[in-house]
This record gives sequence, structure tokens and C-alpha cells, in this order.
Amino acid sequence: MNLCDNAVKFTDEGEVVISIRLKQHTLDSALLHFSVKDSGIGMTPDQQSKLFQSFNQADSSTTRKYGGTGLGLSISKKLCEIMDGEIWLESEAGQGSTFHFTAKFQLQKGLPLTRRKIALPELEGLNVLVVDDNATAKEIMLDMLKSFNFNTIAASSGSEAFNLIEQN
Repeated sequence: MNLCDNAVKFTDEGEVVISIRLKQHTLDSALLHFSVKDSGIGMTPDQQSKLFQSFNQADSSTTRKYGGTGLGLSISKKLCEIMDGEIWLESEAGQGSTFHFTAKFQLQKGLPLTRRKIALPELEGLNVLVVDDNATAKEIMLDMLKSFNFNTIAASSGSEAFNLIEQN
């Protein structure tokens, strides 16, 4: 939650993308890799070097403008370590930041590890047009629809969508 709150707080324009991937699993646990990517203000290498220390923020102007105590990332680091994981970031000033962390979770016994998928045979093969000016949102929607065996096409604007409809 802290990483998501920070990403939203430091992103005036653009987007925040949250991803979760399975990094490894055993019979009784799963190590997950989380990332929170923003298109916000980003940080210099000097700012990054101080970030996970208690009561530290990127610099004093950040504290004045955005508030906060400088404890959130320090606490996040401790939580990751407790959960047999780690936390790190990639950032460039003016280009946004991506915070990554891993954490290990115990698996519930007796449940299959397979993914469940709702079967919608009556909808398979239908044509679906996705229209969104946000490239990330468009790709997520396309992936979801393709997983249900829809035939998908995408447009980035209303006028592009009308052109596609006229062509088909």
C-alpha cells in the first residue's frame, strides 16, 4: 500500500502500473515479485541511496511539497525482509520510478495450484473492439479478452475505432 500511495502521490500525469509475478514456487510456498511503476517525478542516484533509511526522504523539498515522515519505505523494507524477500528500485529523475519487492507466502494445503477459468463457450470467437487512449489499460483489456477466446482488435481513439469498424 505504501508503494502505491507514493506512486500516486508523486505522479501528476501519466500512470501507475502494479504487477505481480510468480518468481518461484515449491510444494509449500510461493515467492512473488511485485512491482509498482509510475511516470512521476523520479529520483537521482543520490536521492535513491538514502531512500530506505528511517526518517529520510529524497530531499527536504520533497517533504515540504508532498508531506510524510520518511518511515514508510523503511517499514516496507523490514516487512520484505521478514517475509524472506527484498525491496529495490529503478528510477531516473523526471522519468518516474519502479519499486520492486519480493515476498514469500505459504500455500494453503489441499488446493490445486492451477488457475481457474470461467468457460463461456457461447461467447468464444466473438469479435470485440477495445478502445482506450491509455496503452497499458488497452493491453490489459486485450489480454483479458483473448484469454476468453474473443477475436480482438484495438484502437487508441474514437476516430480510429470508427475507421476499424468501417473496414470490417
